[in-house]
Amino acid sequence: QTDGDTQPNTWPQRSRNAATKYDYEQAKAICQQAADEFERAGRDRDASAAHHHAGMYAYRQGDWDEAEAAYRRSLAIDEHTGDEQGSARTLNNLSAVANSRGDHDEAVDLLIDSIGIKERLGDERGVAASYHQLGIVASARGDHVAAEDWYRRSFAAKGALGDDHGQAISCLALCLEVREQEDHEGSQSWLSEAMQALDRLGDVNATINLGRDAEHRELPDEALALYRKAIEIGRT
Repeated sequence: QTDGDTQPNTWPQRSRNAATKYDYEQAKAICQQAADEFERAGRDRDASAAHHHAGMYAYRQGDWDEAEAAYRRSLAIDEHTGDEQGSARTLNNLSAVANSRGDHDEAVDLLIDSIGIKERLGDERGVAASYHQLGIVASARGDHVAAEDWYRRSFAAKGALGDDHGQAISCLALCLEVREQEDHEGSQSWLSEAMQALDRLGDVNATINLGRDAEHRELPDEALALYRKAIEIGRT
């Protein structure tokens, strides 16, 4: 029996609260304590989730080794319990770690494994997300043509699912990739596609967040256009 502060079932909220304050060490400690208690209690899926979140917080710190170790603990449990969805999710996150280290070939291999599981499960939304991540890896290695191709695949897959928000995210990535190829007309075309998707979505916060993403990508004109779109959506 544990008291309210250490009750493992409260770990998601407590770890999020710590992360909100950028106290990732505390967030990881909360997750690890929960994982240990879950493992002792034989609650494998809960233990996997706690390890997975510990990996996320280590990743945010830029500690690739610790992130990989936590993700691999999560993956081992998922494989043991036959949780294929969990395995596919963790493979995606391991790919992000590999990409951050500059090991692009490993990042691609992990994503291909993830896509194979998602296709077997019929997880079309997950496949679309992995296509987008393959675009991120291609862009990181400087292959903007391949990145554009993967982002286009993700855009098409999200369109088939009616995922307007996902399409807008892909459009912003495509703005950058075609601009890297000196296709400024194409960049404007993808921005227009993003605006149409956001009009259908009608979500002010999502539009603002996409504007922040554009700023992060050093796309000031696109960011300004997205902020203006957020104001327009808010007035309707």
